[in-house]
Amino acid sequence: SVTVQPDQRTDKRAAQVARRIEEDIVRRGWSVGESLGSEAALQKSYGASRSVVRAAVRVVEHPQVARMR
Repeated sequence: SVTVQPDQRTDKRAAQVARRIEEDIVRRGWSVGESLGSEAALQKSYGASRSVVRAAVRVVEHPQVARMR
């Protein structure tokens, strides 16, 4: 049996949340510089922990889709 380490679960969940954030950005037609909302709001919107939201935003930031301030 394969055991998934906590960091691997966070990474997988972060990738899923990042995909949803990217889809929302495109669907809503957000312009460059528009705020995604507070960390707490993102946690609530995507049903994710603070660490997952932070990791997801880093994933989204990487291709220059969004930037954390």
